[in-house]
Amino acid sequence: MSQQASTISGLEETVSTLGSRMALEDAINTKRDVKENQNEINRIQEDMEDVWGDMAAMTKSISEMNSVKQRIAILENELKYIARTAKAGRQ
Repeated sequence: MSQQASTISGLEETVSTLGSRMALEDAINTKRDVKENQNEINRIQEDMEDVWGDMAAMTKSISEMNSVKQRIAILENELKYIARTAKAGRQ
């Protein structure tokens, strides 16, 4: 019976040691995972800033193209008017 008690005591100590070790490993792994997630969030934020910057530049370019299209449309109308006026003057 004494040997059984000794074996049980040894097993309980082993389980306790393993439990403490697993808890420590879990804490270390959690800290590592949190740090990795923070780094990933920072990378994503930098990427989002790049995307917003690209979108702002693209929006500005589209606005400038629309402005040029409007000027071209005005010039086309003026050329049509000049052509009609010149044609009417010849008649």
